[in-house]
Amino acid sequence: MLRYILITLSCIFFQISNSTHASQNLLTGPQIWERVFVPAIHQKFNRDNHSISKAEKLLKEQGGTIVLDHGGTRTADRQVYAFLTRIANAFGLSIKEHYKFPHKHLEAIDLQLPSSTGFKWFSTLIHYEEFSPEVTELVEKDYMSNRPQLSKKGLELLEKLEEKKVLNLDEANQLVHEIVDNYFKRHGRPITKETLLAIAKESPETANALLLGPDFSHIAISVNHLNISHWYGLEVIEVLEQKLKSAKFNCLQKIQGERGSILRQTSIMADKSNFPILLDGGITSSISYPSKYVEFIQRGAIRDANDKIQFSGDKVSLFNGFLVDNAEKIYSSTDPKL
Repeated sequence: MLRYILITLSCIFFQISNSTHASQNLLTGPQIWERVFVPAIHQKFNRDNHSISKAEKLLKEQGGTIVLDHGGTRTADRQVYAFLTRIANAFGLSIKEHYKFPHKHLEAIDLQLPSSTGFKWFSTLIHYEEFSPEVTELVEKDYMSNRPQLSKKGLELLEKLEEKKVLNLDEANQLVHEIVDNYFKRHGRPITKETLLAIAKESPETANALLLGPDFSHIAISVNHLNISHWYGLEVIEVLEQKLKSAKFNCLQKIQGERGSILRQTSIMADKSNFPILLDGGITSSISYPSKYVEFIQRGAIRDANDKIQFSGDKVSLFNGFLVDNAEKIYSSTDPKL
């Protein structure tokens, strides 16, 4: 009898232990976003862009801390744009603001975790139908025949996260892998060189988007979190810019945002990558073309109508959105020299 009781108690303890372990191994959408997705994007960016690793090395040598502020995607395909928003929503992000860039025929949404000031997703839709008839037709023909699709496994895991609101760690890693490594890229045949150059003359952003697919075209490092002690008391983004230029980085011509403003930004112009391309006769070749760029963003204090700095508890409330004028200039970081 005693032996039976001990065996029963052991089984109960084992079940409770397994149940507790399983619950500890479950991740919510926001946890997957912060712990798995953002690090995966960062790692991929380091593989694809040599400037970011060199810039991070320079900053770490100064004693700096690397914290990512946001990243951005671009697409001319409304279905893909909606699906990217769906992915963000599954991770717990929601739309904070809408932005319009009529001169560039773009609009964008700012997706953020409601309870966090962490990594944000700046998702851009290209209004290609506003281009010339010739370029409109080229863009539509290309994306209609090369529309990206999330794998069956990836879609099953995305649907499970949407329904259950949690995944275990293995599932979270699989989902992020399917999105970051397999979905975030160009799908289908390479673009023709003639098509690429014709589109680039009218919209460099669209040409870049067609080459990259739904992948992130940039990520931004937070200047506020660098914590380089000997830069304290200085206008940090200006010191940073001069440091980058002294190290021979090809930076944006001018910092966007005036000194003391709520948002100041600069960037390292996009690295060139080799992309497959089709020549006349269907011959596959490659082209060296601006790919992804690294941004640096310095957020200023929110002030009230009387110009008084606002606080959240003991912390200064920093502006957590984006500015149209700044972003429009930053977009030029992927402009080719045609």
